[in-house]
Amino acid sequence: MFAVAAGGAIIAVLTLMMLVAIHNKRVAMSELRSVIAQVDNRRDQSPSGLDQGRLYVGDTPQLAQVALQTDIQKLAERFEIGIDVVRADTIEQVGPFIQLGLVFTGAIPEASVGPFFEALGNQERLIVVDQISLRPARLSRSEATQRRIAFQLKLFGYYR
Repeated sequence: MFAVAAGGAIIAVLTLMMLVAIHNKRVAMSELRSVIAQVDNRRDQSPSGLDQGRLYVGDTPQLAQVALQTDIQKLAERFEIGIDVVRADTIEQVGPFIQLGLVFTGAIPEASVGPFFEALGNQERLIVVDQISLRPARLSRSEATQRRIAFQLKLFGYYR
């Protein structure tokens, strides 16, 4: 008699545990569906969701690319960055926008690396750093007091 009651109690506890697990799975699935729906809604939004003032403008994508280059060169002057080479990179359609690519090579004072990238991220127009390569720059005797970092920076702006 006791064994039957104990067996019944064990079955009841196991059933309750399964019901709780099933409920938790349903709640988790519902949350996942909600997250997926949010991602789908964002993906389906029109490009007007992006502040159009953050895009480069110009009569042609090439002129917009020149404006991007000018913005970077002004920023470089502000942080005493020596730009040795500027190379226009790809201009290609990416969704509803045209991506403007540039590659910069130069040297930056070590103390300016963080502030430069912070200022780059706070630009009025949207600039995305795609690739960056940093290494200690060779020092000449006249530069021995200020350490510099050699860099190559590939970035994009967007044109409408």
